[in-house]
Amino acid sequence: MTTVPSIDQVVSTVTTALSSFFSNAQKHFAQYPVHLLYTGAAAVVLPLALKDYCTYRTLGKGGFTFPIVGWIVSLVLKPFGRETTSAGIYHLDDYKQAWLQAEDLSPRGRCRPKTGKHVIPHRQIEQFPDKKIQELLVKEFKTIAQSNPDLVTIGRSPHENFGDALLVHPKVQSPHEVADASWREIGHIHTNKDYSLHVTLAPQDCRLVIERGWGERHPMSGVIKLPKEYLMIYSPLTEDDVRLVGLILRASVGYMTGSRNVH
Repeated sequence: MTTVPSIDQVVSTVTTALSSFFSNAQKHFAQYPVHLLYTGAAAVVLPLALKDYCTYRTLGKGGFTFPIVGWIVSLVLKPFGRETTSAGIYHLDDYKQAWLQAEDLSPRGRCRPKTGKHVIPHRQIEQFPDKKIQELLVKEFKTIAQSNPDLVTIGRSPHENFGDALLVHPKVQSPHEVADASWREIGHIHTNKDYSLHVTLAPQDCRLVIERGWGERHPMSGVIKLPKEYLMIYSPLTEDDVRLVGLILRASVGYMTGSRNVH
């Protein structure tokens, strides 16, 4: 018959085991203090890093072939990221030409969508359009390209390194330094994630778009040679949103090509 140990025996056994464990740990720490510190730090940091990496992966592709490389770069750049919704910098800009008229761009009428905490890729994490609106936006994008064959062409986005972008036509000379700083990319849609866009706009058009709630600066705009005119345009949610986003995209075509005749 099995004898059940008393509570005193259990307590004594556990106490002895713990005493032995802490005694051995103390000796090991005295002998290998740096190793134990590294082990303890890794036990804390690695789960947090893994969680952050998984969050990064939910944002979709963003310019890097290998996600782990993009994640590391995003961590390195994060301290240099800037706020994205002030417009004062454009008020001060000497370039006063504009392609958007205030009466054409009504206020968006919604709160700004939240964006991911990583500076790259720059994506929304809420307020996504349904399938119908996604298709209408892509159609509008292609229509602009087809209607302006002498101004733009469609090619791989040099900023995203995947997906289609509107590019300044090779026969069109860059009208300003911003066009070259933007690698002559007019804009692209993030069709693999949220259907927001990135476009390059004239400074006064940037001001209007931000003040009316239709977009925000890229966190790295004005940093690492990415011009301050490089903006995210929030995902359209209605058919009228698509129409207005189309106006913004056409304004980008005009600014990046120096043309006032954009269809």
